[in-house]
Order: sequence, then structure tokens, then C-alpha cells
Amino acid sequence: MNEPGTISHMSVGKNRFRPNEQVIEITDPAEIERIMNTFSEVKLRKTSRVDHGDNEYEVWFQGRNGPTFAVYFFSSDHVRIYNGSSNHKRYNREYKIVNDFDFGVIENLFK
Repeated sequence: MNEPGTISHMSVGKNRFRPNEQVIEITDPAEIERIMNTFSEVKLRKTSRVDHGDNEYEVWFQGRNGPTFAVYFFSSDHVRIYNGSSNHKRYNREYKIVNDFDFGVIENLFK
């Protein structure tokens, strides 16, 4: 993923395409860096089984000079990664988060 300083803005969506959909735009560089730092230590394992939670979240990172990068949260520990610039085999695949991850950094944006 890009360095925090190269991200121009983020969009964080909750329950896309549902009646209770919400979207937040984040442009504050300090907030972008805080969220990206939370993702920096995430460890993933490929999975073919995805647990869906009550809420789904999307986090879109828009680079200043580059493509969009997104993480879709099916639940607090199951994600799909999307990289608009590449069809590399590690993208568009489901993963399980296998280490401690503070999912509250995403949920708390909607409180």
C-alpha cells in the first residue's frame, strides 16, 4: 500500500447498497495516517471461506499520483483486497486477518 503522505483522500463506506448505507470522506492527513498505521501490521492468510458480519465496510484509498486501493471488510477479520492498478494474483482474493487488528478504528468512524 502507498505511504500515508501519498494518499489524497479516503472513502469509508458502511453497508454499501443497503438501505442503511453510510459513506464518510476523509481528507485530513493525520487521520489518513492514523488509519493506515492501523493496517500496517495486519497479517493475512488466504481463505476460501468468508464469514459475513452484520455490517460490511469498504475502505478506499485514493493516491495523489496513482490508482485506488481498497479493502472490503466482510466482517472484522475477513477481507478482500482490490488494487485498481493491477490484476496480480494476490488481489481480488479473500483473506482472514490472523493477528490482532483494531477493527474499532473503522467502526468508530460511524459513531
